[in-house]
Amino acid sequence: MDSLFEFYPASLDRDKAPRGLISIPHSGLKIPSEYRDYFIKNDFELNCDVDLGVHECLELSKLQLEGIHVIKYNFHRTFIDLNRSRDTSLQNWEKNTRGVDLIVKRIENDQAVLEKYWDPYFFIIEQFIENNSEKFPIIDLHSMPSKATDYHLKKNPNQPVNRPPFCLSDFKGKTAPKEFTDLAHKTFVSLWPESLVNDPYFGGYITQHFEKFPNPNIQIEINRSLYMNEINQELNPQKIEKFRNQLTDSLIQFFKSWSAAKNESV
Repeated sequence: MDSLFEFYPASLDRDKAPRGLISIPHSGLKIPSEYRDYFIKNDFELNCDVDLGVHECLELSKLQLEGIHVIKYNFHRTFIDLNRSRDTSLQNWEKNTRGVDLIVKRIENDQAVLEKYWDPYFFIIEQFIENNSEKFPIIDLHSMPSKATDYHLKKNPNQPVNRPPFCLSDFKGKTAPKEFTDLAHKTFVSLWPESLVNDPYFGGYITQHFEKFPNPNIQIEINRSLYMNEINQELNPQKIEKFRNQLTDSLIQFFKSWSAAKNESV
């Protein structure tokens, strides 16, 4: 399991429940060696739609000290995409959003691959949900290009070409109560005023999957221009340190505020 994902547990006293969990499913770059030849060799095109560096936008130890779990998947979304349903997740991306072919040949024995690479991520999160009586919130953290491509505009023609700093998604109100999403939006708008809710995204498979649990959960998309150079796919050293502090503090503020509001309502 260590090779599948990295888990950073909350630092908690024995009598305290976690404040929340952050899931990072798309920043991994591993492809199993036995399947590497099934994909093109051009890393730039292969990584075009990976959420590069999202895990590096967080001060993990600071989140842990504040009672927040973080789980980050290590494998490439072109190999297996956790934000797609189980039966469509394997080699879901035949082309990237630039229209470049990514797959050389298809992987067989699908079920064995899914059992090894897809199932454990969802199992571990579900275990944390079921083993905690407190309904701690879940944030599924992603990144998005700063400008919508033709691919994105075809999926959602009504979206603006220039993306907002953040997009918070609750599957149009189905995966979290309105006060939860409103609080998250208020938290991010305080630093990034143009952040939006359910625009241009309204939540992917992971958000929808955890709708069956009572835990409120939302998807958050980060505009990549806030922390990286999208042209060369590298983190921007002038931006990343400040942004890491801002994002981490905003997430902690949100989890604390929600926990306090929930306790007041009891």
